[in-house]
Amino acid sequence: FVKNKYASVYGLQSRMWKLALCDAAETMDKYYQGLFEKIKPMIYRNSKLTDQEKHYCFWLMADYQRLNCILDGTLLEFNDLPLKSRLHAHNFLQRKLKRHSKHYPQVRLQRSFSLDADCYRIFVNNGRQYISLMTKTRGKRLAIPLTGVSAISGNLRIVVTRTGVVVHSSAEIKAKANSSENIIAIDLGYTEAFVASDGMSYGEGFGRNQSQISDWLKSKMQRRNKLSALAKKYATSNNPTIRAKAKNIKIHNLGKIKLTAKVLRNKSTSLRIINTALNQLIRQTRPGVLISEDLKHNFSYNNSKDWNRKLSAWLKGAINDRIEFKALAEGFGHKVVNAAYTSQT
Repeated sequence: FVKNKYASVYGLQSRMWKLALCDAAETMDKYYQGLFEKIKPMIYRNSKLTDQEKHYCFWLMADYQRLNCILDGTLLEFNDLPLKSRLHAHNFLQRKLKRHSKHYPQVRLQRSFSLDADCYRIFVNNGRQYISLMTKTRGKRLAIPLTGVSAISGNLRIVVTRTGVVVHSSAEIKAKANSSENIIAIDLGYTEAFVASDGMSYGEGFGRNQSQISDWLKSKMQRRNKLSALAKKYATSNNPTIRAKAKNIKIHNLGKIKLTAKVLRNKSTSLRIINTALNQLIRQTRPGVLISEDLKHNFSYNNSKDWNRKLSAWLKGAINDRIEFKALAEGFGHKVVNAAYTSQT
């Protein structure tokens, strides 16, 4: 692109479109790697493929140049493998790729972009930290105030949300030395974040905070639905005054800025409770291995509608994500086991 003197049709500066191109390439790489993970077990299980033919399939998927040969029907030489065997493996792999590949990924919510270290500058003015971002106009930058002071460096991702701009920065985790042999198991809960095998509960108030926002959202959305139905009714009226009421309802009563901000504040409180609970557990038990239950798979709800609604908003995924991070940072092992009977054993 540089050799051909490419110019962005969107007016992006050179460094910007190069970073966007890297994003696109990484997205396609993840797409194909996910596709390969689906196909690899099929190759292993296929009894009609010989070991050499399976090796040939894996070899083809190990390089995108070879993958291109699969897609356009070109046969490649491989370790004196006969033509008939190569054709058999090639056709099998081609069929699986076509069957399981779907539409290429597309960015529908255009709300983020990446920057390298030369695309921004961090400075402090009157005790407040700012980030100065490169814009499409050469030599002109946009200064954005940040809430807090942090060490920001390297590549960043800027995400534009309903409530403002968020700066995502990566940092290396420096794991602590951990020689503990303690094995601690935890059972994830709703009223508290979790209960440990030592009988202690951690994260008191977790369920109360979750229930408050769930009940508030139920009441809030019921009222919003009534107003939304009323706005649709008024919008079809022949009276200009009534149609104006529909417009006012949409502007003043059906906005999402305050609603989103309140939900995010509540979620931040829940995440803070989870983090505090884990810190207390690590400080008191000093685990060498921490065992938690696997709740990633969907499970049926045999409770009332209100209780099912609260369980649907349960931050069980956030708890596991935080455990994985703490395991890396604190140097202990993390094992995940089947959730069956973990509340009893």
